[in-house]
Amino acid sequence: MEKEFIFLRHGETEWNKLNRYQGSLNIGLNERGREQARQAASLLEETREIDLIVSSDLDRARDTASVVGERMGLEVQLRQDLREMDFGIWEGKDYPTIQEESPEAYQKWLEDPVKNPPPEGESLVDFKERVVGVCQEILEREEEDVLIVCHGGVIMAYLAHILGMDLRDYRRLRVSNAGISQVSYYERQPVLHTFNCTNHLS
Repeated sequence: MEKEFIFLRHGETEWNKLNRYQGSLNIGLNERGREQARQAASLLEETREIDLIVSSDLDRARDTASVVGERMGLEVQLRQDLREMDFGIWEGKDYPTIQEESPEAYQKWLEDPVKNPPPEGESLVDFKERVVGVCQEILEREEEDVLIVCHGGVIMAYLAHILGMDLRDYRRLRVSNAGISQVSYYERQPVLHTFNCTNHLS
């Protein structure tokens, strides 16, 4: 094995509870999210040897990563290109509101998110290319075991890429708050070993 990526989605936010699109907005963890970060940190400290922690620079990911970093004695390196997808005018709104305000655009997004990006938002293709690009950069680094703390969409897009899935189907990969996924590389070929483990959460 040449390299291991451990993906950790950030802990819960109030907007997660309310099913609001957060996207590129800087929403912080709620108390449950902070506890989830502590639980993830305990598991990783007990079971993993981490060489590097890289995180999205949005607070909900950065603060989750910081809890792990403090526990493992590692500094967190922040990357803006690990941010969640930008959902344009839908950010801050829940699903019923979006369906009421943008019924046609939302239906098209659900049917084919590749061809129909959110109004004024980031295209799914551009988002995937951004995510794959930063992960490729991290893959080229010398550190072997890397914790990447980011967002559900980031993890879903990257896993869809390495699994050869049609990007339209990326939403079939559901990632929970503080869920852990593991990708190992053998001769630069990725293998998904663990997907969305939540056993550490109470």
